[in-house]
Amino acid sequence: MSYELNKLVKETLAQYTEKVEEDIIIVSNKDKYYDKISPIDATDYSDKIFSLMKNLNKTGLEDELIGVLSNGNSFKDALSHTIHDMSNFLEERLFSYVELGPEPIKTLFILSSLLKNGYKIESYTSIDINPSSETVMREALSALIPEEKINFINSDYANCTANDIPSNGANKIVTMLGFQEGNEDPKAILDILDNITAPKDIVLSEMQMISEYNFTPIFDFYNSSNMVEFSSVVFKQIFSALDSVHGVFLLPITINSFRCFVAITTETITSYGEYFNKIFITNYCLKFSPNQYTAIREERNLFTVFGSHCTEDQSVMFQLSQKTEV
Repeated sequence: MSYELNKLVKETLAQYTEKVEEDIIIVSNKDKYYDKISPIDATDYSDKIFSLMKNLNKTGLEDELIGVLSNGNSFKDALSHTIHDMSNFLEERLFSYVELGPEPIKTLFILSSLLKNGYKIESYTSIDINPSSETVMREALSALIPEEKINFINSDYANCTANDIPSNGANKIVTMLGFQEGNEDPKAILDILDNITAPKDIVLSEMQMISEYNFTPIFDFYNSSNMVEFSSVVFKQIFSALDSVHGVFLLPITINSFRCFVAITTETITSYGEYFNKIFITNYCLKFSPNQYTAIREERNLFTVFGSHCTEDQSVMFQLSQKTEV
């Protein structure tokens, strides 16, 4: 699925920029989040990528104006309301927490809130292709969870199933935060969540939304210092000796018979030589409307959405869904 989406994104950008596809370079999104030369051991590159993602989440929770237009929900407010809804929905006081693509900032905020409300954690499992996350996450979680209950799976979560995740019979809360869903075909994400969950498990997810009237939050996000640096780091990992200019595109795209948008960050190569003026795609992320996001999760009747909260500017949505019983 990733290959097909890569091809579609490349075609979309080529059409908009009026370039031939041979002048656009793209690699798999997941390959940007770890060092392919050292997939098991942390490297400076994998450490840097993890650090940038951590910084983005730190800014999201600390800046109380993110997502606010006047006096409505900030990013932190939207997440807090979502955690409250999830707490009221949980049938059992004991749960297992599974994080697809971990980061410590939102994770500690969520887990601390649940534990303060009297819930107990049976186990924590991180599934991540980036080995740099384990050391940071173990240290961050040590104040909340006993060491023996913390598990790490250094793998692409597309290769994992519910049998790989220790839960001792407790229902799972599975999180996919940080707009990760936008990096894959929605059908592929649904398959991943289906394979990892069991009936009655809860999925907490986060996506950046597309607004019909306001694209500014998307451009602000991808032009932020952390995302610009992310783009540069990814580019330099492959083209270390070349110079480039950063760019952000937000383009309409049709996938699985419905029309949405895709945000694309690029580095246009300015160094003379065989790559001069070629475009390297450093990241892309699909953007849905709130209604599309609900429909995507409930496709094939595998999950039922039971709650969601947006920032006041409608730029970020946190969504709660439950795996249906067979």
